[in-house]
Amino acid sequence: MIPILILIIGTGLTVYFLRNRKPYLIAGLTLTAIATATTIFIPQNNPVATNVNYNIDGSIADLSNNTFATVRGRNSQEVTENLKEGTCHKDDDCLQQLHKILIDPIAKHLPSNPEEEIVIIPDGELFKVPFAALKNNNNQYLIENHTLRVAPSIQLLKFTAQQQAKQTPKTSQTALIVGNPEMPRGNNNQRLAALPGTQQEAYAIAELLDTTPLIGERATEWRVKNNIEDADIIHLATHGDPTSLVFASSSSNDGFLRDGEIYGLDLQANLVVLSACETGLGEITSDGIVGISRPFIAAGVPSVVMSLWLVPDAATSELMIDFHKNLQTGQNKAQALRQAMLSTIKTNPDPVNWAGFILVGESDPIQ
Repeated sequence: MIPILILIIGTGLTVYFLRNRKPYLIAGLTLTAIATATTIFIPQNNPVATNVNYNIDGSIADLSNNTFATVRGRNSQEVTENLKEGTCHKDDDCLQQLHKILIDPIAKHLPSNPEEEIVIIPDGELFKVPFAALKNNNNQYLIENHTLRVAPSIQLLKFTAQQQAKQTPKTSQTALIVGNPEMPRGNNNQRLAALPGTQQEAYAIAELLDTTPLIGERATEWRVKNNIEDADIIHLATHGDPTSLVFASSSSNDGFLRDGEIYGLDLQANLVVLSACETGLGEITSDGIVGISRPFIAAGVPSVVMSLWLVPDAATSELMIDFHKNLQTGQNKAQALRQAMLSTIKTNPDPVNWAGFILVGESDPIQ
C-alpha cells in the first residue's frame, strides 16, 4: 500500500507519495484569501504542470472557522462561535465549499482504492476542519472514498514514524481502559457531569481486550499514572480538553492529568485513544497544533485518536467499540477508524456524531 500525503502549509498545499516512508512530491496548492491556484507535478522524468484557479468568497481561515462552528454547533443545537460574514453558514454548504477548494484540484491524483491512505498536515485554522466530512458534488463524504490520518507537522510525522519503528511485536497486549471516572470538582467547585455512555464503552472495549476497566471511584488519576507506562493500548473515555484529562481525585491527586505530567511519562503504548471532548484542539503554532496529543507522542506513542469538539456520548461509544472491533480483525488504525465512521454514519448520520475524531500519527496495525 502506498499512502498519499496531503501537506497543507501556510501558503500552500502539497501532496506526497510515501514509499518506504520517503516522500515524493505530487502536487502543490497555493491558498490566498481571495483565490486558489493549483500547480500539479507528476513524479516522472518530464513533470507535467497544470493550473486551476477558483474564486473564493472570503478567506480560507474564515471558511474553516465557519465549517468548524456550524458542524460542531449541531451538538448543542446552536453555533457556539461567531460566524464571519461572506462565508458559509450551513454545515453542508461549508463542507462542500472546502471540498471544492482543498480536494477537487487534486482529486485525480488521489487513490482510487479507498483503503489507501491520505495523510493530511493542516496549517492554521485548517486544523479545525473535519476533513472526513468534506462533501463532493455527488454528496459523498471524503471518508466514504478515502482512508485518512493527520499529522501536526512534517517533523512530527517523522517523529511518529521513528516511534513506530521502536515498537516490537508482542504475543499479548496489556490494555489500560478507563470510563466514566467519579468526576472531581472543577474551578467553579461544581462536580463535572457523569458520562454514563463512557462506562458502557469501557466495559465493552475491556471485554474485547480481555482486561478489567477502571470505572467510577477506581479510575483515579493516581491509578491511571501508576498503570499507564506498562500499557500497550490506552483508551481513556472521560472529560478532556486541549491541556488535560479528567479522572477521579484522591488524597494525592486532584483528578486532572495535565499535559506537563504526560511529557514526563515513559510510554510503550502503540495506541492512545482519547475518547473525550476537544482533545484535538490546542494552540496553533508554526510547528502545528500543540494540544494534548503532543505530550503523548513525545512520551513514546506513535498513534493517537482524538476529537475536535464536544462529542455526543452515545454515538461516540458506538464508534469507539466498532473501532476496537475493527482493530481486532487486523485492520490498521486508519482503516479501522474509517470503517467505524462508516458504520456510525448509518445509525447517526449527522457529521457531529462521527467526523470529529481524527487519527494523528502512524496507522500501522496493532502489533
